[in-house]
Amino acid sequence: MINNYKEAQALVDRYRTVTLEEINAAWDHQFPTSETGLETAYKLIGFGRHRSCTLCIKSSGNNNGYDRNCSKCIYECTCGCFNGAHNPTYQGIAKAKTPEDLLAAFRARAEHIKMIVNKKRKKTVIR
Repeated sequence: MINNYKEAQALVDRYRTVTLEEINAAWDHQFPTSETGLETAYKLIGFGRHRSCTLCIKSSGNNNGYDRNCSKCIYECTCGCFNGAHNPTYQGIAKAKTPEDLLAAFRARAEHIKMIVNKKRKKTVIR
């Protein structure tokens, strides 16, 4: 049974409210690499690592994601957050080349998570 709906709502809220100013402050403007978007997302949200992802932490029983139990996650399978239909929004964040790209990718991921949760719950629970 999925146990991280509340965390999914909080994550959607965070993706929707992160600002370009926050992203710019965390972005490595001096030495950008192909992973700057991913590293910035990690700094701001915990994105990209199961030990810092709020969805992973909750679905694994709040033990900092060490014992992954992805079947309890909204994505419902091991590493489902970056596989299949979820990959485009994951890659949008991971491969963002500019702060503006990352902001747009955060917004797209928020809508994607909202769609997943609403579909699983079969009613609108995230607006």
